[in-house]
Amino acid sequence: MTTTNTFDGGVDAAHDDDVARFAAAVRSHLDDLPPDEVEELVDGLEADLIEQREDSGEPLGDAREYADELRAAAGLPPRDSRRPDDEWFGGFKRMWRNGSAWVQERRGNAAVAAVLDFLVTLRPAWWVLRGWVVFAIVFMFGALGPLPTELTGWLLLAGVVVVSVQWGRGRWLPWAWLRIAKTVVSVVAILALPGLVAEASFRAGIGASYAYDEIEVAPQELSANGAQVTNVFAYDCAGAPLVGVQLFDQDGHPLAVGSGGSDDWLIAYDEGVETALVPNPDTNPGSGWNVFPLFHARFGDGDVVPDPATFETPAPPFDAVQPLAGGHETCATEKDGESGSQPAPVVPESPSPESPSPAPASTPSAPVEP
Repeated sequence: MTTTNTFDGGVDAAHDDDVARFAAAVRSHLDDLPPDEVEELVDGLEADLIEQREDSGEPLGDAREYADELRAAAGLPPRDSRRPDDEWFGGFKRMWRNGSAWVQERRGNAAVAAVLDFLVTLRPAWWVLRGWVVFAIVFMFGALGPLPTELTGWLLLAGVVVVSVQWGRGRWLPWAWLRIAKTVVSVVAILALPGLVAEASFRAGIGASYAYDEIEVAPQELSANGAQVTNVFAYDCAGAPLVGVQLFDQDGHPLAVGSGGSDDWLIAYDEGVETALVPNPDTNPGSGWNVFPLFHARFGDGDVVPDPATFETPAPPFDAVQPLAGGHETCATEKDGESGSQPAPVVPESPSPESPSPAPASTPSAPVEP
């Protein structure tokens, strides 16, 4: 038993499947065009086919020829001149269309629709980001940073971003191969983006560590071999220790240790032993941090500042050091030139380890060894 229904003036519905298959075949021969362009060409296709068959009573004919007629009527070149997609890319496009259809079906869910609408608003940002990714891959491969450092580089980046934005808007795509290129570029950009972001973050971290190292290596106080210098002991040409030596650098700046005069004393640690250092008492308050050796001081019970009565010249690390060649004669000559007949201090050649530390002299001149 065969059941027939009428459609649009009594057309046998048994033939509707033929019309649907023919329309699907026509669409398949137009699949190299953008989806919106295809929909514009085949708008009302089924109704036209039914009307054509009703008027002529002849078979619908060849779907490829019908598609070519639609192209010609729209002023589009034939499919052959548009370099049709190969089998692999045609499969990729079908997968893309199927995925898009699947997403559209999920729009019935309010949450999914809200997420999709939000992602749509981010498309301009993606167009700009895609341009940067293409620029980074093509022009900045192996460079030292994620962004250009010269005007030419910035101009190239701006040009690539403009093209990417125009492609996103559906502009500047006069040929089918450009539409294919846009899709390929988008896929490559999505795949390359995580690696480029990681590389940019890594290089930014290296730059920050370099800047940190540059700050750290600039010493704020005197140092020797990376260790802080808390006191300085000078010796004259005869090898005798000096007191009240003022030190300056090549620019005339005082060579200070500790707080450089911002405090009245400095707490130093030598092999775990805490020592209070103060400037030479003969200097003005708030200065004298470049006059060596600095004096030692102690805190009295309950004191918050060192007791001036405890100020004393620290013992030098050596009672005497190796004199310079001809040091005794040189020092004697300098001494005679300054004071006329004052002899140079005599330094024992083999000082005894038990010898007491020399007492501080009343003047800045070198102390006389016993």
